[in-house]
Amino acid sequence: MANTEVQTVQHRLSTEGADPLTIGGINDANLTELGRLANVRLVLRGDHLVLSGGVEEVERAVPVAQHMIELARGGQRIAQDDVERFWDEATHGPGGAARLAD
Repeated sequence: MANTEVQTVQHRLSTEGADPLTIGGINDANLTELGRLANVRLVLRGDHLVLSGGVEEVERAVPVAQHMIELARGGQRIAQDDVERFWDEATHGPGGAARLAD
């Protein structure tokens, strides 16, 4: 019988200098959207964003979360649609899912 147990990992990203409300969005909509897309759990705790889930899922979500943190540090607003676009670009390359339709 094959071992189908999925290992859960946690990855902590520093959010120091970034506005938590900008990262999370209204009612944590940005974190909820990234969690839905990447199949990971995201929690803001103090000066850290903690991602947890399967190894592959967390590895795919980290660059998107890091990009969100960097934008927030720069004072840029992030909307839920931006999170989806960042995810598309991270998983499908520049142009995201729109490029796949070509």
